[in-house]
Amino acid sequence: MDQDISLDIAYFFKGRSKEVVTRILDNCGYYIDIGISTLLDRSLLTVTKCGDLEMHDLIEQMGKYIVTQESPNDPSKRSRLRGYHDINYVLTQNRGTEATRDIVVQKQDAYREQHIVRWRGLTFSDISQLKLLNLDGVEALILSYVPSSLRVFRWRRCPMETLPFINESYELVEINLYDSPSIVDVWHGKKFLEKLKYLFLSKYRRLKRIPDLSEAPNLKVLDIQNCEKLNDIPQISQATRALLS
Repeated sequence: MDQDISLDIAYFFKGRSKEVVTRILDNCGYYIDIGISTLLDRSLLTVTKCGDLEMHDLIEQMGKYIVTQESPNDPSKRSRLRGYHDINYVLTQNRGTEATRDIVVQKQDAYREQHIVRWRGLTFSDISQLKLLNLDGVEALILSYVPSSLRVFRWRRCPMETLPFINESYELVEINLYDSPSIVDVWHGKKFLEKLKYLFLSKYRRLKRIPDLSEAPNLKVLDIQNCEKLNDIPQISQATRALLS
């Protein structure tokens, strides 16, 4: 488990906020507090004064090498995917396998040669064990066969008007669609999302109502800051912390 956490940080999250990374990996099912503490005690990880996670460049390179060596010639058989070419190869050519657990599009991958990467559609067929999907900045109009195993879904500037794939079978713990001006309805109707704890919907220019959350009994945080057209806020549980300003 500690190695998985170390590999995730080396591959995706070096230099990111400890608070954010801890929440993401915790929502993916790790015993993150113990894992982070162990890595800090072993000096494999440090925390800056600003609260960001750092590790030595050699440890980062070793982590990336370990992931690459899982399948040197075929990224579809690796546990983690990052980088435009690998993600493009797997998701646009329907080459997914159950080996892939995390897919993260980095900011520099979403903007190549000063142009936004536009994929007409991304297919997740056979990626049945996916836990983390981060598509920040990507423009894709169709997501096909998104697996119900998904626990953390992050898509800054999502170009869709709604997320048609969300239903009761999903194990989603966190949905983060920060700054997505196209979103009108996050999802339609009532969804029983028992495991959902975090819903980030801030900076939605067109959002007029938030989804029915009556069947999300474990929701902890609802972020609807800076949603200018939002005029209907339904009742939420007293256990939910709502960010409204």
